[in-house]
Amino acid sequence: MQRNNMKKLLLSIILLIFFFQSQVLADAPIYGQSSFGCEYFNEDIEATTDTITTAQCRGTIINNYGQAGNVVLTLPAAKEGYHIIFILGTTVASYFRIDPNGSDAIYLDGVKDTDGHYVGVASAVAGNSIQFIAFQDGANEWNWAAYTLSGPWVAE
Repeated sequence: MQRNNMKKLLLSIILLIFFFQSQVLADAPIYGQSSFGCEYFNEDIEATTDTITTAQCRGTIINNYGQAGNVVLTLPAAKEGYHIIFILGTTVASYFRIDPNGSDAIYLDGVKDTDGHYVGVASAVAGNSIQFIAFQDGANEWNWAAYTLSGPWVAE
């Protein structure tokens, strides 16, 4: 009988630890590194025309939540290690564009556009998303690879 009680106690402790860990993870911030090696993302709201910072190009999710008019977000010069995801959280009958530095090009789903040309959607729809990753394509040349995750993203 004591052996069964010990088993129940041990099982209760294991379940309590599991419950505690899942609660801690549920309250974990959306950035940095978890104790399990999973990367989290910081999310910033950019609902008006602005310039994306170099800090935001290090794994940030950009959300247009609250967008009320046309938005153009300008990326900094592409550089090793830069990556950023845009996920639209607001539907609005206004465009949402991502503009590179004037000397950088965007390769939209593998197709290179002219330096300085934007990628965007004509009308922002919640759920539209696109990922940008900087890559080297010349001795001293870095550009942006943009991969459509969802939505009708087009190049200028």
